[in-house]
Amino acid sequence: RSTTCMARFVASGLIVYFMSGAKLRYIAGIVGSGILVIGIMVFVASRVTPGPDTDYRILRIRTFLGLDRNEAGEAFHIRQAKIAIGSGGIGGVGYGQSTTKIRYLPEPMGDSIFAVIAEELGFIGATTIIAVFGVLVLRMLILARRARDKFGGLILVGFASVIALQVFIHIGAISGIIPLTGIPLPFVSYGSTALAVFMTMGGIAVNISKYV
Repeated sequence: RSTTCMARFVASGLIVYFMSGAKLRYIAGIVGSGILVIGIMVFVASRVTPGPDTDYRILRIRTFLGLDRNEAGEAFHIRQAKIAIGSGGIGGVGYGQSTTKIRYLPEPMGDSIFAVIAEELGFIGATTIIAVFGVLVLRMLILARRARDKFGGLILVGFASVIALQVFIHIGAISGIIPLTGIPLPFVSYGSTALAVFMTMGGIAVNISKYV
């Protein structure tokens, strides 16, 4: 989780860096170097200090690539998440009626909350949640473009990037689009720290919007 959070904030920083006027080739060089360094660090850590704290990174990548289908191990989480999402259908099974969150789905109120939403509210509810996040991010970007102060505009771009990236990582991981990682869904997942951070972002954004 710490690696994913670091990568998310680095990516957001690069977006702000680009929007402030940095050349694209500089961004590409930083991204390429970062991917190479992270890959080497994960590989070396799994070889130098083997154990559950380091091997899980390799296992999650192997599971994502279909090389490890141990349904009682690393593949269990993503398999149960896909079952929950598929069980929702179009309209869902009903609010509070999820069965996977009680017996099978790990971290149902945090890392797996989108799977619970998709099961209980169905395709309609899941797409509505995505649309709400899309409107929020788009609104922040519009305010950033209209901001009189460049610094305030870049802050809004940074906030929009953090929210958009975290939503994509959470939904993508729980849907099997990208390797599984434990990261909360902004404003939705249970957890006081994450909620406090995003509410603070929202408050600062509202304050900046007053001067647009």
